[in-house]
Formats: sequence, C-alpha cells, structure tokens
Amino acid sequence: MEARRNSNNKIPLYARRKLGEKVNAALDFLRQNWQITLRFTLYVLLPVALLHSMGVYTIFRATFSNIVNSVDLSVIMSALFFMISICLIYSLILTLFQYYMGSEDGDLSILVLEMGTNHPGEIAHLCDIAEPDCSLITNIGTAHMEFFGDQDGIAREKGVVLERAKEFGVVSKENVRLGILREMCRGEFIEADPRQEWLAKALEGVLPGDHNLSNACLAFALAERFGATREGCAAALSGFSLPGARWRISEKWGVTFIDDSYNANPDSMIAALDTLVKTPCDGKRVAVLGDMFELGDKSLELHKKVFDHAMALKIPLVIGVGEMSSQCLCHLVYKELKTLKKKFRVDVSAGDLVLLKGSHGMHLGELIED
Repeated sequence: MEARRNSNNKIPLYARRKLGEKVNAALDFLRQNWQITLRFTLYVLLPVALLHSMGVYTIFRATFSNIVNSVDLSVIMSALFFMISICLIYSLILTLFQYYMGSEDGDLSILVLEMGTNHPGEIAHLCDIAEPDCSLITNIGTAHMEFFGDQDGIAREKGVVLERAKEFGVVSKENVRLGILREMCRGEFIEADPRQEWLAKALEGVLPGDHNLSNACLAFALAERFGATREGCAAALSGFSLPGARWRISEKWGVTFIDDSYNANPDSMIAALDTLVKTPCDGKRVAVLGDMFELGDKSLELHKKVFDHAMALKIPLVIGVGEMSSQCLCHLVYKELKTLKKKFRVDVSAGDLVLLKGSHGMHLGELIED
C-alpha cells in the first residue's frame, strides 16, 4: 500500500477517501461502544490467549506457586501480555492508517492498493473493502491455475477489479484475454501500449526486461490520468529498484547473482530467462530454476515448457531444483536444495552470471546467504 500527498493541489481528488472514512468510523465505534469491545476481548481474545498460555506455564508455576494457583496465574498473565500486544499493534496500525490516509489535514490524493488472489472470489472481497475508483491489470498469466482451471478463469477473477472500478480500468492492448476483460469493464476501458520507446530508454540500466517495460507503460497510462508527465515519470525511475528478491543483483565468489526468487510462474520464468540471455557477462550464464507451485494438473507440462525454453536459449548451464524440475530436461537436477548447496560452489566460476528463479517456498535465495 502506498499513499502520496498532494503538495501543489494539481492532482485532483479523484480517489475519494473511502478507506479513511471507514477507519475513522471504526475508531468512533470503538469509543462509543466500549462494552462491545470489552466483550470481544473476554470472549475472543482471552480464549485465543489461553491457547498460547502453555508456553509460559512452567515459568509462572515455579515463580508464583506460593501465591496463587499457577495455572490460573499463567493463563491470566499470558492473556494480559497477549491483549497488551494486540492493543499496541492495533494502535500502531490505526496511527499509521490515520497518517497515510491524511485524516489530520485531509490532503490525501491517491491510495494505491495491490490486490492478489489465488482462489475465486478473493478479488471481489478485496473490492468490497477498497471500493476502487480505477484499476489496472498487468497481465493474465498462469499463476495459481490450480484453483482457476485455465487462463479464462484467471481473467474472470482478475477482471472483477475492472468490473468494480467506478471510473476506468487500464490493461495492455496485447493482453491475451483482452476480450474477456473488455466485456467486464464497467467504466472507461483503456488499452495501453506496452512498448513505449521513451519508457524503454528511461528503464535502461535500471530495470531490464520486456515484462518490466510493459508494467511501467501500464503504470504511466494510469498515472497520466492524474496529471503525471513523461518527464516526471522518467525522473522518478532514475535509480529505481524493486524491493526484496526481485531482480536483486549481488556479487559473491566473483560471480554475479540475479536473485529473482521472490516468486515464480511459467510466464515470469520465461520472461526472466529471456532477460538473462540479453544481460552481458564475462563468463557463462547459469539458470537455477526451482519448482513453481499451485499449477494444478498441468504442473509438469508447464515446468517442461519453461525448461525447454531455457534449453532452446542455449544457456550453458541450466539447473533444476525440486520434485517437478528434476523431471525436466536440463544439465543438472537436484530434488532438494540442500544437495545443491553442497555442490553449488563447484558449478559456478568467477565471471559467471547466475539467475535464481522459483517459487518463494523453494528458498533459492539461501544459495547466496552467508
């Protein structure tokens, strides 16, 4: 979640402060209905705290056995600690919300919310909370296909954010399910060009890959509606980097590593491999590819598609890690990461460029941890 404050009043208050109003309404409710809050504490928080009490039971029994029944005291103290923690966390969250929602000075302009899903109906639930004014869909891939059946099912789930947006929705004009999304859009339907040359130049040396260029083009198509300019966006992208294990570049043993192991699906795998072969290096290119989760009955087929693509690119060393990846055609396979850890230093040499890509649960980033 990200909020931006409007210092020059040039950006219209397009996105109304609905979420801020809901937070303030919740605060007012708690102030005016303290009895309900107390009952919630006694009947919900306290029982939950009881489940956590065994961890402190022994300590309290040894210390306070002569004062009061140890079980009762441990339960009470554990519940107390638990409730204090809940209250502190709750207060912190509300304080941050009030700050970012501009509840003190009312100058909030835009709130950007990422909506994720891996089961049908989740986007609709998130839209019930956020009530979006506008929306953006980056792509319709194959992630979480296990729960949606096919790409049409994914498109219909993601398309809900277009259906619920009151003003407009943005998608790529090259989206593979453009027809479904167009039919679902309730407001203005904006088909953005995902290959704008000026943005490609702005991303040079900052964030490589056609997929990143497409995302930037879509983001600008939306931001432009709020007064953003090409010059301003180009300046903002200078020095930009993605957080976490998302194309994070580091060096170890004289080897350059691209840690893109935050998550993976067949489309992002292929995009990362295409970017890898375009990235200069002094030694050989190495792709360490881990299993991708939640692909359903087509999991092995989709894994083989990714590995076939890697081999077709003639990457000198392709390493598969995991149950599915070990069944695919590549140079080396390891069913378990711990086995690769023992031999990995031998597989790479100074000057090599190594891509780490797989589902987050594969923990490929551990290969370069100290």
